[in-house]
Amino acid sequence: MTDLQTLLLDAGRPGAEPSAHVVDDDLARGRRALARRRLRQGGTRGVLVAAAAVGTLVVVQAQGVSQSPTHTATRSVQTSPIKLVAYTGSQPEGYTVDAVPAGWEIQGVNNYVLTIAAVGNPDRHVDNFAGKLVVMLLSKDGSIPTTGSHVAVGSRSGVVSHLDPTTAQLFFTDAAGHVLDIQVPAALHWTDAQIGQFGAALHVNATAQAGRG
Repeated sequence: MTDLQTLLLDAGRPGAEPSAHVVDDDLARGRRALARRRLRQGGTRGVLVAAAAVGTLVVVQAQGVSQSPTHTATRSVQTSPIKLVAYTGSQPEGYTVDAVPAGWEIQGVNNYVLTIAAVGNPDRHVDNFAGKLVVMLLSKDGSIPTTGSHVAVGSRSGVVSHLDPTTAQLFFTDAAGHVLDIQVPAALHWTDAQIGQFGAALHVNATAQAGRG
């Protein structure tokens, strides 16, 4: 490489000019050095940009994780018990009914069983109990369970059994000595106390009969 001081001295001599090839070589070397320096600087900036991009990605991912729970929460549905309302229709044979669930109607009845179902329930067969409120006398060969929740039924006491998770059963003896077996579907969402209130709204007539089995 031509010494810079020599070039300066030569340039100061009268009539002395650096040769064209020396100038071209120095310019070329200068451009290459500048290009390498820019490349290194650009590479550093590229690394910084990439690091910044990765950092941004990590932050975005972390935010995504924080916004998405690691487990699926079960949304609970609050369902209020269906209220009892005064019954004003014609009374069925076998029983007198003071109240029925709101939106439900007396559907099927004979001297052995009374069924009450939601208005519009297409199954009107009196011997089909699924999803219905069923009133009957305790079977002649049946017995009141010894386990269950004790509830007030008017001035008397009864037992509510939850052996069947889809249907609660209320057993109680009325003032005349009739033992009633009332089946309450889960769709009513009644507490044991509300089941006892419904039992108190029922009255057995002389034509009611207990079945067997």
